[in-house]
Amino acid sequence: MDWGETWHLVNDDFDVYNLTINSADPQQMWAIFYTGYMDWIWGYSQNGGQEWAYGGFIENNWVVNLTVDQISQPIRLYAFTDHHFGLYKSVDLGQDRTAIGEGLYRNQFVFRDRPLVINSHDPTILYVGTSYGTFRSNDEGSHFDLHVQGMLNTYIFDIAVHPNDPITAYVGSWAGFFKTIDAGNTWHRLLNRGVKKLAIDPQFPDTIYATSSSG
Repeated sequence: MDWGETWHLVNDDFDVYNLTINSADPQQMWAIFYTGYMDWIWGYSQNGGQEWAYGGFIENNWVVNLTVDQISQPIRLYAFTDHHFGLYKSVDLGQDRTAIGEGLYRNQFVFRDRPLVINSHDPTILYVGTSYGTFRSNDEGSHFDLHVQGMLNTYIFDIAVHPNDPITAYVGSWAGFFKTIDAGNTWHRLLNRGVKKLAIDPQFPDTIYATSSSG
């Protein structure tokens, strides 16, 4: 309530990762929890994190990444599991899930920071970062195609879509910082050093901040 000057604990059941807050209803949030020895589950709260309903595993697999589409109605949840790069979608807050992601390479280990980014201008378009490069879907994740022209087959750490231009996006990767101006069909490297996280200034969206191991 005071821009981070003071903090208070609301729940300490488990270690929390990948927290997402509903911008239209800040009491509603989703998270991934580490419950013990390599056990990752997802949870949902309707009272600002004080109480959680734990969704558990998906198809008996750990949930390692959770992305929330707050643009579409009803809200869509996208969840990665650790087993063969499994990707699931839910349109009822996680009660029922559908396996999606045809075209994604299945022989990859999925890390918690695996980026799945939703195009805010058109939420049917998804980008996924992998250890092979960037995949794009035009149908809410049902099918994906690999888009790496101009980009080395490299591990993708982060993806950001320009808030005012739906076909401009940026990628932070092991091989550098890349930009596309045609929705990922071609990529151009702008920085030749590993970039792990990206942030676009919402007031000046042509200003992009990037972090790397060297600064």
